[in-house]
Order: sequence, then structure tokens, then C-alpha cells
Amino acid sequence: MTRHSGPRDRPFIARRPLSSLADDPRLALRHAEGAHEIAALAETEDYGSFGQTDLGQVTGWWSKNRRGNLLAVYDDRVVGGIDIWPITPPAYDAFKRGEMSEKTLDADSIESHAATARHHWYVGSISLDADIQPRRVRAEILLRLVLAAITECMRAAPAFPAKVLAEAWTNDGRRMLVRFAGFRPVVRSDDATDSARLYELEFESPAAVWALVEKLSSLLATQNGTEGAASGPARVE
Repeated sequence: MTRHSGPRDRPFIARRPLSSLADDPRLALRHAEGAHEIAALAETEDYGSFGQTDLGQVTGWWSKNRRGNLLAVYDDRVVGGIDIWPITPPAYDAFKRGEMSEKTLDADSIESHAATARHHWYVGSISLDADIQPRRVRAEILLRLVLAAITECMRAAPAFPAKVLAEAWTNDGRRMLVRFAGFRPVVRSDDATDSARLYELEFESPAAVWALVEKLSSLLATQNGTEGAASGPARVE
């Protein structure tokens, strides 16, 4: 998602101890409720942005599957989000062949929420408000969003083996995909568009998904300074 610049209406107040965020009632993770909230998300800073989409395109995806956008909302303000979409097998294969990119992904390639077998997924973007400070608070919100997205995918009863694609557009994005989530670069033909930026992750079984959840939960506990405590996946309201 392309970042949109502009004046902020009010600063994000998060200079409180990191450990308080887990129990802070002002922080909620939930699905986007309409195009206006997707527009609010477009005003945030992309953290390792996975694409160069416009607002109309992402709204079209949301119209096809209204559970694809997950938001972090703090005190009624959208401060971050992640979108992950079940896509059709032809679209997935076109990505890997270099015949499709996020720029050309349309709503027809998005599976509806009612679809029963979801083998193929695409991560669109992860965004955080540029005003969030300190850095540890950014890390906690980011991890909670990723954990919430994984949990939502499991609730959608995906079919296995499940495969996930993401396009990383920054060094932060590539590092997050490879180091924290275990994605691997996809090697495409020489004429493929943005070939060096496509990454893939495969899950052979639900156990593999929950192994990643456990890894990220442990990392979240470390960020909170509570090593050994079981943080668990973030709950989506």
C-alpha cells in the first residue's frame, strides 16, 4: 500500500510502559468496518510495505472479502493494520511466474469469505502509524497484528498444505519476512516483474502454523520483558 503523507490531527500517545499495552483497553484489534477505515490506514506509515496499491484497489479487495483487513485501533484512532487475502490458484501461480504483482491483483482473484478450501494466501501490507513511540511499542503492535492475522487464517479453516506469498518493498519488510516468519525468496524468470521482492511460506499442516504462532508469541513475550510467559495470539474483536 502506498503511503499517503499529510498533517496528523493529533499525536499518538504511547510513551507509557510497554507492558501496559497488553491490558490497555484503548488498544483493540478488529476487522475494518468500511472504506473510511481503509482510508485511515492509508494515512499510516508502511512498516516494510508489501506493495504499491491504491485505495480503490484495496477497497475492492475488502468488498470481496471483508475479513481481509485487520486493524489496530487505539483510542478510536487507526494506528496500524495488516491485510491478508485468500487468492485463487491461478492468481497464485501467476504471481510465481512473474505475470502478476500486487499492482495488478484485482478483486476477481480474491476468494470470498464463504469459500471453503483456501490453499493460497497473499499478504498485502503491514502498516503502522509514524507517530508511535517508543520503538518497542511499535514492535509490540506489529507482532500482535501478525499473530492476529495468523489466528484469523486458522479460523477460516484453510486447506493444507497452505501457501502464502508476500512482496517486500523495503529492507525492513524483507528482514521481517525472512528472519521472523521464515519466508523464502521466490526465484522467477528473468523477465518477471519485481522478481527479487516476492517471498513464499508453506505450511504442511496446522501444527506448522501453530509452531510459528508459538515462535512469535515468545518474541512478543521477550518484547514485553516477560520471557517464559505465554502471551498467546492476539484476539480479534
